[in-house]
Amino acid sequence: MKNLNAIDKQNLDGVYGATAVAMDWPEDLSEKAKEALEYLDDTAYLFHYLGKYIITDESLWLTAFGDGTMDSPYGFPRAEFSSLEEVGPWLESVADELEDF
Repeated sequence: MKNLNAIDKQNLDGVYGATAVAMDWPEDLSEKAKEALEYLDDTAYLFHYLGKYIITDESLWLTAFGDGTMDSPYGFPRAEFSSLEEVGPWLESVADELEDF
């Protein structure tokens, strides 16, 4: 696992996301979910943060932030789940969207 420093612009943990734990992707993913990960090619990351499982992109933002201005553009994670079992189905839906693309 790479050394990833996720960012919580809302500072919910008091240290701007420093308590987030980078995780490896679950090993029991379906082939379809693995295809999505292959397509995302190291541009999506999984974290455990404040009791949630969060998938973020290269920005590494753990929480939504910003007002859409030049000084504070919108930023947010790709997905947020209450259980690790929800990650696979989300990746499968990404694969479905890619097939439609």
